[in-house]
Amino acid sequence: MATQAAFLFRSKVTNNYYETNISENIQTYQIKLNKIIYQLNESNKKFKVTKRLTNDGVIYNYIKISNDDSPTAKELEKRNKTLDISFSKLNKEIIAIYSYVESLGVEIVFKKNMNNIAGLWQPSKKRVILSEDIIRNGTFDFHNILSHEAIHIAQSCNNGFINSPPSRIGLPLKDSYKIKTQLSHPIYSTNTRENKLIEREAYSYAKEKGIALKLLKRFCQTKAY
Repeated sequence: MATQAAFLFRSKVTNNYYETNISENIQTYQIKLNKIIYQLNESNKKFKVTKRLTNDGVIYNYIKISNDDSPTAKELEKRNKTLDISFSKLNKEIIAIYSYVESLGVEIVFKKNMNNIAGLWQPSKKRVILSEDIIRNGTFDFHNILSHEAIHIAQSCNNGFINSPPSRIGLPLKDSYKIKTQLSHPIYSTNTRENKLIEREAYSYAKEKGIALKLLKRFCQTKAY
C-alpha cells in the first residue's frame, strides 16, 4: 500500500526582516491561470487509486490525502469519482480566488526553491509569491496555500488598506495539533505573539471551502483599489 505524507506548507507575513531577505534579488515569474489549472489536473493524477488482484486478494495502491487518511476498501472503490468531484469544485474556487486577488491589483508570481516556504504575502509590494513546487502537489495543497495568502490579504484590508500589514479579523481561532506544529516551525521564530495569532487565523480557515473568497469580498472591495 503506497502512502505519502501530507505536504506541510508554510506562509509568513508581517515580519519586515524576513520580507526584506526574501525580496532581495528575487527571481519571480508569472504563470497563466489556465496553465496552472492544467498542471494541477496533471498533478492530481497521482491521487488516483489503482488496484491489482493477487492470490491473497485485492491490493489497493493510493496516496494518503492527509495523515489520518485510512480509508476502507469500500471507500477506496469510490475514491476516484469522489476525488474528481472534489478537485473540480476546488479548481473552480482557485480560479475565483485567483481572479479576485488580481482584480485588487495584486500581482501573483511564482518562484523556485523557496526553502520550504510555500507562500508569502508582501503587502508593501501588493504581491503574493508562491512556490512553484505547490503546483506539483496538486489541487488540495494549492487551494489551501492560495486561500491562506488570500486570508492575509483580507487581513491587510481589515487594517485599513490592502498594502497595510495584516491585522486579525477576529474569527474564532482553531487550536489543532497540526496548526501548533505549523506555527512552531523555525520560520516563525522571530514573529511576535500577535503575528503568530495572525498566522493562526489564516491557518484556521485556509482549508474551509469558500471562506477565503468571502473574506476578500467583505474586506477588499475591488472598486476601492
